[in-house]
Amino acid sequence: ISIRENTKNILIPSEERSIRMYPMDFEEFALAMGENMLISYIKKCFQEKKPLHDHLHKKAMFLFKQYMLVGGMPQAVSKYIETHDMMMVDKVKRGILRIYEQDFHKLDKTDKAKAVFKAIPSELHKNATRYQITTILGKVSNDSTRGLIEMIEDSKTVNIAYHADDPN
Repeated sequence: ISIRENTKNILIPSEERSIRMYPMDFEEFALAMGENMLISYIKKCFQEKKPLHDHLHKKAMFLFKQYMLVGGMPQAVSKYIETHDMMMVDKVKRGILRIYEQDFHKLDKTDKAKAVFKAIPSELHKNATRYQITTILGKVSNDSTRGLIEMIEDSKTVNIAYHADDPN
């Protein structure tokens, strides 16, 4: 986020290249964990519309649970591969989140974007039918709300799900 803000008036065409970056998906996580054969087997079973062997299904589910805990942040995945210590992984993830929050502050001195971002887990945990910014910021205009949401979405720190009826 801060790189874009700090370089918005600088244009060096021969050196500029836009890259969209996303977290690692489950397949990339499994490959990073060295599970190349398991991924190939899962793909083969999917193409043939056959179930996985029970033992390999359990292995895949355990790997998926690891992925859900570690997440797709490459630095967190790297720390997990290096240490297999979830506390160390958590420190890495919290450090990354702090950087996101600092970047939001650089873009929005009111810290409303930061507040909205930090409240996402607790708001989704409420099992409400929708995420309501007014519970975090109070009464705000639709234009400023739209701007905050767009800023957060553009940062790629969240994936917004429209028309989802189950917040789980």
